[in-house]
Parts: sequence; C-alpha cells; structure tokens
Amino acid sequence: SATAQPEVEKELAQRSNLEGDSSALSLGDIARMLGRHKWFIVFCVLICTAIAYLYIRLATPIYQATASIRIDPGRIGSLGLADLTGTPADASQMISTEMVILKSDAVAIDTLHSLSDQEFRQYAHADPKTLAIPVGASNLSPAQEAMLFGFKKNIGVTQVPDTQLLSITFKDPNPQVAAMIVNHLIAAYLRQTFDSRYGSVVQVSNWLASEMESLRERASDAQRKLAEFQEKNNILMLGGGGGGGESSKGGGGSSPSMSNTATDRLQLLNTQLTEAQATRIVKEAAMRSAGDNNPAVLSALFPSANLNLALSQQTTLHNQYNQLATKFGPNYPPLAEVKAQMQKTDADIDRQVSNVKSRLKEEYDAAVRVQNSLQAQYDEQTQKAYALNRKAAEFAILYAEGSSSNELYNTLEYKLQQAGVDAGLNSITTMLVDSARAPLIPVEPKKLVI
Repeated sequence: SATAQPEVEKELAQRSNLEGDSSALSLGDIARMLGRHKWFIVFCVLICTAIAYLYIRLATPIYQATASIRIDPGRIGSLGLADLTGTPADASQMISTEMVILKSDAVAIDTLHSLSDQEFRQYAHADPKTLAIPVGASNLSPAQEAMLFGFKKNIGVTQVPDTQLLSITFKDPNPQVAAMIVNHLIAAYLRQTFDSRYGSVVQVSNWLASEMESLRERASDAQRKLAEFQEKNNILMLGGGGGGGESSKGGGGSSPSMSNTATDRLQLLNTQLTEAQATRIVKEAAMRSAGDNNPAVLSALFPSANLNLALSQQTTLHNQYNQLATKFGPNYPPLAEVKAQMQKTDADIDRQVSNVKSRLKEEYDAAVRVQNSLQAQYDEQTQKAYALNRKAAEFAILYAEGSSSNELYNTLEYKLQQAGVDAGLNSITTMLVDSARAPLIPVEPKKLVI
C-alpha cells in the first residue's frame, strides 16, 4: 500500500492538471484513458447488444395494414337544391372534417359492431356477448371504454399530399386482423356518411312533397275559378291558351286581349312573387333540416370554417383526455386543464351551431320579408287593376293566380324530382381506391433503429 500511494497521488495530480488546462488533452491521452477502461466499455456494449437482441426476439411484432379512399367534394350538392340554398363546401375543410369523422367514436363503434363473432374474438380476444358495443349505446363499461380507446389509438388517417386521397391504417399483432379492421372501418364510414347525407336530403324532400299537396289544391281551385269567371262573363282567350288548362312548365302564358300597363305590371309582380315564394319555401326547408342541432350534420350540410375547427379541436381534446385518464388519476392537474378546455370547446361548438342556425333563420326571415314586400306591391297593383277595369282586372287576377299556382307547382315538382336523383348521387362523395391486404413485414419493433 505504501508503494501504491505515490502512484495514486501522481494520477490525481495529472487529472487535476488536465482539468485546469483543457488544451493539454491530446488524442494520445484520450486513447490511454479509453484503454484503461476498455473492459468496462466492452462489457457495456455487450450488455446493450444482448438487451436489444432479447427485446427484438421477445417483443410482439406489430403489423400495419393500409387502405386508401378518395374524397371528392365536387360531387356534393346542397340537399339537391344547390342553386337555391347555398354554395358547395370548401374542399380542404371537407377533407379535414372527414378525417376527424373517420376517427370518431361513432365510426369506431359501428366498425366493431359490424364484426362477426369470430372476427370480434380475433381482434378483442374476448366474448362479443360481454364486450361488444351496441350501436347508439349511451353508457359504456370501463372494459368497453378501454377497448374503444385502444381501437381508436391504432387508427391512422393521413392525407396524401396534393391529392384527394386519404390513407387509412390500423396496427395489430395479427396481420390478417389489421387488414380486416381497416376494410370494416372504411365500410362503416362509407355506410354512415351515405346514410347521414341521404337521410337529410330525404327529410327535406318529404317536407317539400307535403307542401306540394296544398299547392296542387290551390292550382286546381284557381283554374276552376278562372273557368267559372270566363263562362259567367263570356270571356274567350285570344292567343293565350285555354284558361282552364294548365300552363306549361316555366310560365303560364299571357292574355293578349287583357294586356295593358296595369296588367303587365301585375304579371311582372306575379313572376317576382312566385320566385320569392319558391325561395322562401326552400329556405324554410333548409332551416327545418338544421333543427336537430347535430354539429356533424350542420358541418356537412352548411359548411362553416369555425365549426369544423371546433369539431377538430374537440376530437383532439377527447383523445388527450382519454390518454391522460388511463395513465393518471382524476386529481392530476393537466387532466383538469384538458377537461376545462373540453368544456370550453363544447361551448364553442354550441355557439357555432347557434350561429349557423341563426344564419339560416336570417336567410329565411329575409326571404319572408321579400315575399311580403312583393305581396304588398302585388296587392296594391291589384287594386289599381280593379280601378282601371274591374272585370278585366278580375280576369287578370284569376289568370295570374292560376298561372302562379301552376308555375310554382311545376317548379317545385322539378326540384323535388331533381333532389330525389341528387340524393343518391351527391351522397356518394367517397370512393374506395385500395382495399387493405395482410402485411408481410411488421412495422414494430424497428430492428434497424434498435
């Protein structure tokens, strides 16, 4: 020990000199230091290599199946009545919205519900009678919540740059299950999207159909009154078509024998009033379709950038809350902060929904005001026509009422038929490009990275 003491003191002095003057450290000094600890370094390298090898051998390989779909916003109509109810959706906003919908709880639950018992057991490794989630369920058990969270966590949705294509992925230890889930997920999304949009169009079409029943009665009554008036006053139509027959589509013809300044003005106001009535009816149909307060439906039918952004934030916050809730307790401060943000976002969504409904109500009120204004002018012009020539004016009024009723009925009948066709065509805005196949190579663990 007496001979080792000076050696230790000498080495400590050398280290002190090296720390005091870093410029004195040469490559040779570094090599000598590494040489003194070479066996420790070799031991650490061997240990790390063994741990990495064991991890690669023992870790469960994860496979990722991929499919792709195309979102075509150009095929969307506004309830099949795009020329009267509004402008089409913005392409980027629609694609972002559809990406959020693909990872929503509704699509995930519908996907799980669509699995057969055997497929459900392959994925969840549990009995579907005890763990399956019914469509429309409002309360889930902790086990079901955990399964739903894990299911959504393994879903990936990305947009292929500069295209309308979305790439949908799903990760699972079983490559066949991963491919099966992706294909079921896309089928559930397509089914839900079609049902939502088609159902909204059908709802408005049914309401318009009921309105047309009263219009048909009004048209028949107007034609009957005109025919009785002609017969009572011995009035014949000269060049304008039979007074008792229905007018052609797009107009009701004119009465040359009754033509003068008052009746011409009356006919012009009648045309404008007819258009205003058609606009008011369609605006009322749009306002009624928004009555269920469903943010997803409002976002799809009446696009709003603020509402789409709020829905995207809501999904992100729900995912953050579920991730924190599974790792930490309810007293974890960030969890309370995320919950407060969720409440704020929910309030923002309610406000945006209210704004959309307010906008629709304002458009409807404006259409009502225009119709009432034209109706007032029409009534005023009617009195002038009576003063000019009571019988001629009365004939013109009856003729105008018959033409107006027929024109409005024919216009709405055409729109209703168009809506029925567009209901099916415009609901199919998503097309499957590539189905998922069972992958051959796992994506985890990454052996080259390890």
